[in-house]
Amino acid sequence: MRRAIRGLDNAGATAVKIQDQIFPKRCTYMAGHGIQIVDQTAAVARIETAERDGNRNLFVGRTDCRAALGLDETVSRCQIFAERGCDIVYAENLQSPDEYLALRQLKDNEDT
Repeated sequence: MRRAIRGLDNAGATAVKIQDQIFPKRCTYMAGHGIQIVDQTAAVARIETAERDGNRNLFVGRTDCRAALGLDETVSRCQIFAERGCDIVYAENLQSPDEYLALRQLKDNEDT
């Protein structure tokens, strides 16, 4: 992963997305609860393995676990991704405006 990220940086990429789905990736809206997600430890390891290594890329930590594992796990992963250095966190397939607000509170709590 580090070699790929260095290569992307050298090629001029501005961001790298790291996500927690098991290959092959599926659309979470189509797969619903059948989406396959790595456990939280493996998801965090993916983020940590991508360590910056002096490159300029932004890191996007994406979780697709909402349908399969619930909102609490989604918020937890986003929190950990941010703590581990992701510049942007993204949660796919949130189900309501209230869920978006719950995720937004992470950012609001960081700012205070």
